[in-house]
Amino acid sequence: MKASEMTACLTARDAYELWSATWDEDPSPIVALESRCMAPWLEGFHGGLVVDAACGTGRWTQYLRARGVRVCGLDLSLAMLGRARSRPGLAGSLAAADLAALPLASGCADAVLCALALGHVPDPPAALSELCRLVRPGGFLLLDDFHPDGHRRGWRRTFHHEGTTFEVRNYSYTVDGLADAGRQAGMILEAVAEPGFGEAERDIFVRAGKADLFDQVREIPAVLLMRWRRPCT
Repeated sequence: MKASEMTACLTARDAYELWSATWDEDPSPIVALESRCMAPWLEGFHGGLVVDAACGTGRWTQYLRARGVRVCGLDLSLAMLGRARSRPGLAGSLAAADLAALPLASGCADAVLCALALGHVPDPPAALSELCRLVRPGGFLLLDDFHPDGHRRGWRRTFHHEGTTFEVRNYSYTVDGLADAGRQAGMILEAVAEPGFGEAERDIFVRAGKADLFDQVREIPAVLLMRWRRPCT
């Protein structure tokens, strides 16, 4: 949706307090695409600790917990955490935290996951460095986000609440800028993916009455995924 069609633009904290009521039920092509592409990257995680930073309602936290992974979920929104606590087995594994200053020790995590949140932070490269700080030697950072090029094209993260359309505030960054921030934090960038919408997401557009839009945006990069590793030496 174009910015000119927006009713209000909210900070991430304020937006997700409202969106939490329907986030899990709202069909989102961005979330569907992100889920389809991130799930294979999470296969094979066993043992150790995974920090799910900006865990939201706990969808990936629960996904990992169900596979026997020890996982801690952190999020800025108390309302989103409230929804996460209702998921089986997550109540004691969640805490409120800001991506800009995570309350965990350096090198505490075997892996850190951050999904669809980095662009909501005023300084995305600094937030990436903070995520990297948590990764132990030999560990990984898995990150995905609304593709920054999509934002520059005028695409927006939006939701509806009580008849009003809201935009979640997003901050600009570049893929190269994130790559530089990761390198400066001592990480090795192992993989980058920039998928666009495919047939798996078509039905979401159709049900929203936007079949023509799907044909216009399909295969344009809509989500950015990046995987880093901290070297052992």
